[in-house]
Amino acid sequence: MLMLGVMLVEENWLRFLNNLDNPFFINCPLAHSRHIRKLPQGEKVYFLIKAPVRKIAGHGFYKSFEDLTLEQAWKKWGRANGYPDKLTFSIEMGIDEACFETALLGNIQFDRCSFYPEETWFTPENADLEIPPELGLIKYFNRDVILVDGPRRTHSQKLMFSAVDPRKRTPQKTGRDNFTNSVFRAYNGKCAVTGETHPGILKAVYIQPRVNEDSDHVQNGILLRRDFAALFEDGLISIDPQGKLLVSPFLKSTMYEPWADSWLSLPRDNLESPSPSALDFHWKYVFRS
Repeated sequence: MLMLGVMLVEENWLRFLNNLDNPFFINCPLAHSRHIRKLPQGEKVYFLIKAPVRKIAGHGFYKSFEDLTLEQAWKKWGRANGYPDKLTFSIEMGIDEACFETALLGNIQFDRCSFYPEETWFTPENADLEIPPELGLIKYFNRDVILVDGPRRTHSQKLMFSAVDPRKRTPQKTGRDNFTNSVFRAYNGKCAVTGETHPGILKAVYIQPRVNEDSDHVQNGILLRRDFAALFEDGLISIDPQGKLLVSPFLKSTMYEPWADSWLSLPRDNLESPSPSALDFHWKYVFRS
């Protein structure tokens, strides 16, 4: 017999995951442990954004459940938790920084995830699904329902930069192009790790994940080959205050492990080199050490 779930999710959580390059596997952290006890492994769960949006915007297939601390969840899944850094993660979960290693979260994992273009989001009523307004987390259905799966979406400077309070996060409307151009110029079009110069495989990445227009500062950027850029954004590599590469233990025995402790090629101009504040933020709240 078919079993299907419709689960309430936060809009910001879903939008962030939708913007990742490959949101195939995700974790849904809950401030309180609430295991999906009825749902068999491998069954589909639709993601219903909470009111006032109240539309189904994607789905995944239930994989497993774990009780983990915020620190453990970040080390295990990084941005697949639905947040750009550990500090934002803790703010959204209502967990004080002092409790990263003690406060338990319920963690629901999904694989084969798909997020729909916004114009194809639909209400439960449009799919003949009766969802009560007071739904706590998930509602189960033991009947087939007609649901149409939308395709997944593919994907002015201050003198000095200081890490921005994640509580001030705003959508990115402008600034990305200027940020990218500034970082490419500062690094002379070369990857800071490998020295690669082909622009098609280079990416200007934010050191502190973007919060608002203040983040679009050349000192909050670094130019990396795209594979290193993905590792940096996922917290699997970082940079120490001296400018050496840090490699996460999760990359042990991979092709990236030998790069540990290598010196990066950074801009000579102090006004273009990485901000110590941004590097400290990445090491403290993004790096999965």
